[in-house]
Amino acid sequence: MFKIYIFLFVLVLATTPLPVCARADAAPHAAQSAPSGNGGLGDQLRQFKGYPHLDMAYRKMRAGENSAAAEEFRQYLAIIPQDAKARADFMNLLYRMGEYDAALALLQGQPDTQKIFALQQTRGMVLVKLGDNDQALAAFATALDAAGTDAERIAALRALVLVGKQDGDEEVVARYLTQARALAPDDEDLLREQALFYEHKGNYKEAVRLSARLEKLHPGPENAAVLANSLFLASRYAEAAAVYAKIAAKEPQMLYRAGQSFAAAHQEQQAIDMFTAFLRTGVSPLRKAETLLALGNIYATQGDAPQAYAAFHEAVPLAAALPQKAQAQLAAGLAFAAMGSGKPAEAVAPLQTALRLAVYPGEKVSIFMQLAQAHAALGDTAKAAKAWRQAAACPGAAREDVALAEESLGYALTDMGDHVGAERAFGRALEAAGPRRRIVLAAAHAAYAAGLYEKALEHFAQAAAMHPTTDTSLALGRTYEKLGKPGLALVNYRQAAQGIAAMSQEEQRKFYLSLGFLQMGQADYAAAAEAFGQALTLGYDPATAARLGHAELLAGQTEAARQTFAAMPDKGLPVSVQVQRLADLASIAIANGQYEEAEALVAASLRLKKDAALFSRQGDLLRRLQRTPEAIAAYREALRMDNTAAGQAALGYALSDAGQYAAAADAFEQALAADPDAAHLWEDLGYASMHEVRNAQSVAAFKKAIDAAVAQGAETGAEQVEIDKKIFRLRREVTKLQTNLSATAYLSYLPDGAGPSRWAGGDTARTIRSGGGAEVAWTPPVLGLRDDRLLQVIGRVSANLNEDDSFSFDEDSWQGAVGLRYKPFKSQNFNVGAERLFHLGDKAEDTWLLRAMYSWTDGYDLSPGVPYWNYTFFFGEYDYYTSENARSVVYGEVRQGMTFNVYDRFLVTPHVVADSRITEPDRDQTSLVEFGAGLSLRFFLPAFNYEVPRSSVEVLLQYKRGTLFHVQGDDKNSLIDSLFLTTSITF
Repeated sequence: MFKIYIFLFVLVLATTPLPVCARADAAPHAAQSAPSGNGGLGDQLRQFKGYPHLDMAYRKMRAGENSAAAEEFRQYLAIIPQDAKARADFMNLLYRMGEYDAALALLQGQPDTQKIFALQQTRGMVLVKLGDNDQALAAFATALDAAGTDAERIAALRALVLVGKQDGDEEVVARYLTQARALAPDDEDLLREQALFYEHKGNYKEAVRLSARLEKLHPGPENAAVLANSLFLASRYAEAAAVYAKIAAKEPQMLYRAGQSFAAAHQEQQAIDMFTAFLRTGVSPLRKAETLLALGNIYATQGDAPQAYAAFHEAVPLAAALPQKAQAQLAAGLAFAAMGSGKPAEAVAPLQTALRLAVYPGEKVSIFMQLAQAHAALGDTAKAAKAWRQAAACPGAAREDVALAEESLGYALTDMGDHVGAERAFGRALEAAGPRRRIVLAAAHAAYAAGLYEKALEHFAQAAAMHPTTDTSLALGRTYEKLGKPGLALVNYRQAAQGIAAMSQEEQRKFYLSLGFLQMGQADYAAAAEAFGQALTLGYDPATAARLGHAELLAGQTEAARQTFAAMPDKGLPVSVQVQRLADLASIAIANGQYEEAEALVAASLRLKKDAALFSRQGDLLRRLQRTPEAIAAYREALRMDNTAAGQAALGYALSDAGQYAAAADAFEQALAADPDAAHLWEDLGYASMHEVRNAQSVAAFKKAIDAAVAQGAETGAEQVEIDKKIFRLRREVTKLQTNLSATAYLSYLPDGAGPSRWAGGDTARTIRSGGGAEVAWTPPVLGLRDDRLLQVIGRVSANLNEDDSFSFDEDSWQGAVGLRYKPFKSQNFNVGAERLFHLGDKAEDTWLLRAMYSWTDGYDLSPGVPYWNYTFFFGEYDYYTSENARSVVYGEVRQGMTFNVYDRFLVTPHVVADSRITEPDRDQTSLVEFGAGLSLRFFLPAFNYEVPRSSVEVLLQYKRGTLFHVQGDDKNSLIDSLFLTTSITF
């Protein structure tokens, strides 16, 4: 688009301020002031004495002898100082002489000067000359108040307007202009001044009204120009042009303004006539260049490129007279006209000149674009591409221009065979312009040609979404086929089916193939099978048959799939088709539970093609068939071909099945390194490390598994319960692995009715009777805990309570013990031990104790979040004492009850209990059997981070009835009927 530069000259009439005061009379006057007070004769004598000086002052003024006149005024005012008119005239004279300070000094000490218009008006003009506009404004306001006639008021108001304009105080100007025009509404100068004021304020409507009245009351070229300017600024170009044309009859320079106005009014022919007439008036080189530039722009607007070129070309020799911006416009206009005239070779040089002269980056954008078009028209695509790049990279370029430049660059790069670069250029065009189907399709075709099928798919799908057509749907199908996977444009592809009748048989076959791929991607396998079947009817090929069988298999049509595969020829099939067929047949075998057959089919596939996915599938089947070594080999081969996180995980599970925990741990670690999001593998790594007695690594892995489980979101409450159970189980593993030292202290008390209590100290089986003790167990590192097999060093002290004072210990019964305890089995809580007993009290023993213990529980530990559960407890123990008092003790206890959970911190377990002890030989009559009921209250202390509570306090209250087997004497001594209270603290 060519731009018309309009040069508007606004005529502002500046009024030169002159002092508004009394003019010198033709003859001196008599002083009008009141008598001085010395009587009438004295006044007459002073007037007689001063008159010659006053008369001479006026004579000298008329003769132009201002200095002499000033001296006469001084002498006169020294004689008659009260003569206000003479003083005003003297001030006027000093003002004209430029003696402003002296003029102001004439007012000092003079009374009533505020009431004399002439003095204040002259004072104001003097202050203006001194640059004190604030004081001047006050003086003129005082003069306005002192004015006695409208003429004086208008003079004061003009002065106030003048000062307001100098100060830029539009409010002052508007106020006093309005007051002045109220006194003289048709005054030419005031009317012009107010019209120009509103024009400056941007109130063009009021400016037009005032300037129209001005031109009507005071016709003339000057006032007509004010009206034309106002009309132009008010966008009333036709009216402005008519006024300019009328003025031009007497003022030929107005032809140029008339041409500009006609051009702005889109009356191009009138504008051309005005500019042409103006050129015949013998204008200056600058004005001629401007006119030719304007003419060229009008011709370009009309689409008359030859005439535009002629006008621009004529202006070129005069371009030096133009401003730089206009020179750039001229060069660009010449180039545009050359292109429009079919002369692209003649456009290059002017465009390069325009680029050199252009000031603003935005101007360069269109010039670069035109330069690119010129190079393209000349067949130089590389230079055209360069220019398009420069246009797009211009700072400040509008988004639309950037979009056009990048799009054009994409087409140029396509012509050059740079499809990757073209796709990127079209992408940048879309970023600038937003989604436009034309550009989206261009980007899609460029990406497809470059082999960037994913991007092509994205662009084709976007184009189809904007406006689906058969072409875009088919393009989507072809792209999906290249990718070997479906897309998201199935709905658009189905719309293309409406035009399938117009396609050739081969095009229809390709259409159904692409439709099948799309429906496979949408998991609509039945529809995909139908589409592949249609394709087969239009032309059989094994690949399509294999796709049909695969779709039928996924659609659950197993028998149809088997028949499709059976109908395929055994020989002559491409390897890829054979592999797909065997893999699908293997899937059918798996669905029928025929794992041996499925593995044989996968093995056959591998003989045709070594593929990581096939090896991994073979490993899964072999693992299911418990052929673990072969499964491990298959997984390793899959990893050799494609080392993936899933492959390493599968290998880890197979190695775990084979008991190769160290290798399994390494595989899990590699899987996690490749895929940190596979958080479920941390648990497997923890157990593999634990089995391999890498306890520190196991703890670290379990903690990672706990973090992952805590971060895992649950969609339902049931899922959250399972997550909480998993977290608790993992924390229990961490607790077990990190516990190196444990301690237990207990105190048992029974009041009476439990048989004789005269027992020797040290019998650990008596811990259910009145007594107490403490045990410390230390698990040595490395050797202590080995894959749930536990070796501990223990130390223990115990004692009975006094018979007389039930809450104090019998000092003679204190028994000490140190020894080893070993749990040899992973899954069974069976312990054996050897302890050295040594006496601390006089009644204690010094002997060896050999022990075997076994327990089984259900519901003994905490179940987080579960309100209650079953409680079953069984404990059995065999002790053998190897001293002179050698004996064997067998003890067993069973409990059955229900545990109630209080906030995962407090367990309440009511239960029934039965226990028995058999001692042989039973020298102390301790063999017994008991039955009863009890209540366990167990409180868990806070746990360490990542652990379950290690420490707890349990209070066990039981009531039992029973009998002692070997008691001598009264039968009632053999009866047991008592409460049992046991308190234990575990750490």
